[in-house]
Amino acid sequence: MGTAIDLPSPVTQEILRRYADVLRVGSVHVNGQVVRWDTRTSTEGQLWNFSEALFNRLRQLPELSKASDEVLHQATYWVCKAVSINYALMEVLLLVRRKAGCMCTIETADDLGCLVTYAIEVRPDQMVHIRLCWRGKNNIVYRDPLTASRKVKGTLSCMETEFPLPPVKRFAPCYRLHMKFKRSLPAKFASTMTCKDVRRKQGVAETVLIEDPLYSEVVQPISMAPPTITDEVFDIDAACEELLMIQRCTSAGSFSDIALPRRHSSTSIDTCSPLGLLRVQGLHAKDIQWRLASNAPSTMCCRLVCGTTEERTSAVPYSPNPEWNEVFDFPVLAGELHGDVLLELIGVVNKQELVIGHARVPASTVLISSTSNNRALMSERIDGQGLGSTAHMNMELLFIPDETGCEETCASDGEESQCSDNLGAF
Repeated sequence: MGTAIDLPSPVTQEILRRYADVLRVGSVHVNGQVVRWDTRTSTEGQLWNFSEALFNRLRQLPELSKASDEVLHQATYWVCKAVSINYALMEVLLLVRRKAGCMCTIETADDLGCLVTYAIEVRPDQMVHIRLCWRGKNNIVYRDPLTASRKVKGTLSCMETEFPLPPVKRFAPCYRLHMKFKRSLPAKFASTMTCKDVRRKQGVAETVLIEDPLYSEVVQPISMAPPTITDEVFDIDAACEELLMIQRCTSAGSFSDIALPRRHSSTSIDTCSPLGLLRVQGLHAKDIQWRLASNAPSTMCCRLVCGTTEERTSAVPYSPNPEWNEVFDFPVLAGELHGDVLLELIGVVNKQELVIGHARVPASTVLISSTSNNRALMSERIDGQGLGSTAHMNMELLFIPDETGCEETCASDGEESQCSDNLGAF
């Protein structure tokens, strides 16, 4: 049996920074067998353990007997990305917002533990089918930013997708969702006054664009080396991508009933649509050990950037564990949910400002809630030439949703309406 090897540094950093959600789960079903890995370690350790466990299981599958070790190692990246908050669930949240009328969260854990199970099935044609299932109901919720009261908007029971291994360059998978939404009393009354709609009962197919392909420049097997200029007369990747998308659509139902996604589809999300505010508070650093003792900073502050908004804390005296008791609110637009909150730790050395270290936090982290409110406690490593490896920045993120249209569109109780939506893009 093979063993996992270190992933290239750019791949590792991208997974840890943007696609690390599944690493904390500790188990996934792969072709009917439960694969487990130890999560009682750092995120980097979780990535190593997951990569090793996944590689060993994939290497056992007869469906992948002809796949190279390189591709199977890099499957870690594609699986992590395909099921991550930043890549897939963010688009689900935007779809939920459009249907519920307000920005909601999807609960992923309760008092009993994780609500989501992950299953991977590799098929003989080397298509990787991934399915996420939520146990229980009422996991799509809106939380009042002032009272933290919980209003159920619906249930997400399943999300599934598939992609070829390895994926072609511009391939972005389709996501099929199984959701039920609460209907307001006026909508319930209106439905009783009209004829029954069979299509509504069965669910209406809908498309939302995902701009980012599954393929990434940082993960590039030898077989996927970029073409030279003379090779780009006929775009084989684009042609394969279209064929795969047509195959996915025709297997899901009648081709005439499903519209292929287009970059200017009327169902796409307005990237300039305001979603609410991202509040950053409780900033405090840990283990700031400046290695150049003769040039230790006299004071320190933080610069925070989210989207196009920049904020700056007040300056405090240099110490290993500085704190800033300040609150910053950043407006969040739909097009910025895939971005990061950039934090720079700045010190004054010899009366000149110097960036001591920096950290990044995905803005979407707080929108998949595992607590009783829209809060997320974050601890991110601070990278910097003059810092030790244990330096971290702790903070609390709070999402304050835009309440416009929430109560009118979707009441907290009422009859459920079912939908089954397709998400995808070229």
